[in-house]
Amino acid sequence: MLIFWLLAALLVAATLALLLLPMLRARRAKTAPDADAAAVAVYRDQKHALDAELADGAIGAEEHEAAVAELLASG
Repeated sequence: MLIFWLLAALLVAATLALLLLPMLRARRAKTAPDADAAAVAVYRDQKHALDAELADGAIGAEEHEAAVAELLASG
């Protein structure tokens, strides 16, 4: 009977360890990305998309200049 209780306690301890370890790891402080760097990356991607559209002929030079000016004004 003693062996049963020892095995039961071992299984309970193992189960608690498996459940609690991920929960304790999640509490560590996670560094958030810098908001300014993220905004710059978005504007850079939008500018590259506008340049690609101009190169493909999807938009004209005037539309490209207006879109870039709008992008600069919003940033």
